[in-house]
Amino acid sequence: MRKKTKSIGFIRWCCVFLFAILIVSTMGPKAYAQEQKLWSGNINVFVGTKLLDADDWEPVEDQFTLGVGLDFRPPNWPVSLALDWSYSWDEGEESVIVFDPWLGPLTFNVDLEGKTMEIDPGIRYIYEKLPYVRPFIGAGLAVIWAEARAMFMRNGYTWTEAALKLKANIPEEEWIK
Repeated sequence: MRKKTKSIGFIRWCCVFLFAILIVSTMGPKAYAQEQKLWSGNINVFVGTKLLDADDWEPVEDQFTLGVGLDFRPPNWPVSLALDWSYSWDEGEESVIVFDPWLGPLTFNVDLEGKTMEIDPGIRYIYEKLPYVRPFIGAGLAVIWAEARAMFMRNGYTWTEAALKLKANIPEEEWIK
């Protein structure tokens, strides 16, 4: 099986990036921004699993995901301008049986790798009257990039696709500290 050093380096880079965003997000007090009538905003970091259709992505359909959600609102605007980014990946191995007329059935292992990335610009309305829960409704575009790669005996096949889709994001709630 292939070495996973490239993925580990990317995970370390993402963790440092997310930690830097967390530090920067705690530097400016919200009360000062409200007092001076400056733009307000939120920075959200998320880590999780993206579940893709098993018919298209097996065995890399459950991908580890990192992402950042940003939204900024000018004074006196009812909605925020939003920009979200997420990246997910997974690696797997599949056994393939090939029938050779002289040797009979042969089994080969194929290394598979799947990746997706999304950039989502749009708008977001955040209900801010509750103390610990902030539900929101959002809408916008989704620019999606996907790649699947199969490696067999040092030869590779790569499939890449990008798409632009209209997206509506209506979660029940968003937890904050």
